[in-house]
Amino acid sequence: MTAGTSTLNNGAESTPGRKLWEHPNPEATALFQFKEHVSQKYSVKFGSETDPNSLWQWSVDNLSDFWSEVWDYTEIRASRRFDTVRALELSRAH
Repeated sequence: MTAGTSTLNNGAESTPGRKLWEHPNPEATALFQFKEHVSQKYSVKFGSETDPNSLWQWSVDNLSDFWSEVWDYTEIRASRRFDTVRALELSRAH
């Protein structure tokens, strides 16, 4: 293995990607505003998406709350509100 690489499960080497683009004003994005909404409502402080305290990690740890917030924040319209949030079981073929 060379410097700056890691080994994948299949034995192949992976080189970390480089950032291709960054929004010039991230605070003006809908994602930032959603993170702020969730942060204030649930009293959590999010770091960057590579931090252990990311919005992604919160969404994994708080699946029902996350999808409920997405539903409400994006103003999804449906004939009725959802009953429950279900996690999908992903099977991996070996």
